[in-house]
Amino acid sequence: MDTATEFKKIAPYIANRVRERITDNMPDEAIMKLIHAEIMEHFANQQQMFMQYLNFTADQRRMFAAAMYDALTPLAEKLETTVNPLYAAYVERTGNTGALNYMTGR
Repeated sequence: MDTATEFKKIAPYIANRVRERITDNMPDEAIMKLIHAEIMEHFANQQQMFMQYLNFTADQRRMFAAAMYDALTPLAEKLETTVNPLYAAYVERTGNTGALNYMTGR
């Protein structure tokens, strides 16, 4: 996993929260502390949500999954399909498919 790429996915959310809290007369040091605090809060919230999910009953997990599916479907419809050229070459060369086969070279 490329950390910079992953961080770019969440950075807009953190930046919006920083913009809401920043003032014109804040010194750079205070702004850096604010950015750090927002990053830490984001990950603490993610961890809290994960812990809550682990405590769900089977019915609560089904309800959560359905709600997430409904919320993410419009976003997923906007995704463009891409093909990894290395994976495509692997399939062409070996006739095998599947991520496990590709990663292990089977």
